[in-house]
Amino acid sequence: MTVLGSLDYTVPGCDPGDYRSVLVCRTDDPSSDLAAFRGRRVAFNESDSQSGMGALATTVAPLAINGQFFSEVIESGEHRQSIRLVADRRVDLASIDVVSWRLALEHEPATEKLRILTWTDPTPGVPLITGRANDGLRDLLNTAISEAVAALDTSVRDSLHLHGYRPRPASDYDVIAERLVDASNSGYSLAEQACR
Repeated sequence: MTVLGSLDYTVPGCDPGDYRSVLVCRTDDPSSDLAAFRGRRVAFNESDSQSGMGALATTVAPLAINGQFFSEVIESGEHRQSIRLVADRRVDLASIDVVSWRLALEHEPATEKLRILTWTDPTPGVPLITGRANDGLRDLLNTAISEAVAALDTSVRDSLHLHGYRPRPASDYDVIAERLVDASNSGYSLAEQACR
């Protein structure tokens, strides 16, 4: 597998091609910071998702005590379902990829009951990859992708919140593993808490 690059959604506080997640709660929840959600319920989309589980785990780890923070952790299966779980009061907080959040604001009525509590740290966007057999074609592929994104009709790019493309090396993604190791070394694992 060879990393080619990532799509650019022009996310606030991020370099081109980076993104982050929003931690959302209900609009009627008076809590003003993440620490107030200690001992409460959270949802994330999937255990192998950076935007759902990874970003949440690394954000919460500094607040955990004896490896614990939430009372219940639910794997919902998708960001949209996580949004609905918060709106329906089945959980109190959810970690949502900001691109999914933008689309949900336009298409999912449950977002009317929610607000952004906080943002996670920026992370390299989801990588576009190719097989190792195409290693010698990396520059050509990146040029083709950049041109294809630029050639999209403005209405299509706007509806997807897509602004461009950023070629990038695989080493850009090392930060994700480093953050997860730091969270684990601190004694906190969201995945373990989800299995309890």
